[in-house]
Amino acid sequence: YCVLAYVLWLLGMAVGGTLSGFASGVAVKMGGSPFSFIMQMTLDDTAGVLCAVFLLARTGRLGLLGRRGMGLPRGLLYAIFPLVLCAVDALIMKGWPSQPLNSPPRILLFLVLTAIIGMSEDFLCRAVLAQTLLERYGNKKYGPVLAVLLSTLLFSVMHFLNIFSGGNPGQVLLQVLNAASAGIMLATVYFTTGNIWVPVILHALWDLISMFDMEDGIFQSGA
Repeated sequence: YCVLAYVLWLLGMAVGGTLSGFASGVAVKMGGSPFSFIMQMTLDDTAGVLCAVFLLARTGRLGLLGRRGMGLPRGLLYAIFPLVLCAVDALIMKGWPSQPLNSPPRILLFLVLTAIIGMSEDFLCRAVLAQTLLERYGNKKYGPVLAVLLSTLLFSVMHFLNIFSGGNPGQVLLQVLNAASAGIMLATVYFTTGNIWVPVILHALWDLISMFDMEDGIFQSGA
């Protein structure tokens, strides 16, 4: 089931990408501008959110989206330390971009993108995959650990697929390693807090930190 759900989600993302490309072409034909890379990513991951919600609904787990667990504020404090380390590391390694800030609508779109990515990937990898694996193996001695590792494996493979879209092998490998460390943290946080929105928000902040210098995101293009 986990593999089939994973494939369905990937197909949904592919359909979303096709539709956003088609809509961008229509916009150009009507005299407008093509969709920016960030806009297309936002539409792609929106399709991923819809697929994950569909899977939750079909398996009777839609209630996970409203489960409080230990509560959102306490849950966020539980795993904020790794994010602080990530932020400090990003500022040290990358530095602060020299380009001026983008327009407010562009910055808002970038913030929406990070939120949508968090929802799309955590709804699938934590609420669908990790939850399914926990229910299947949770009563065994190392069941929760197995659920964390297997869901993280699929989460990492998701990022490895970037190599088929022309990604640099070295950068893709780094993405996979980062995804593995993030996946273990996010799945553990989900199981501990019992609130899916905690890993969603942490994931969005993680992406915001790691992509803050993305071209034409928060800052204007250097071209």
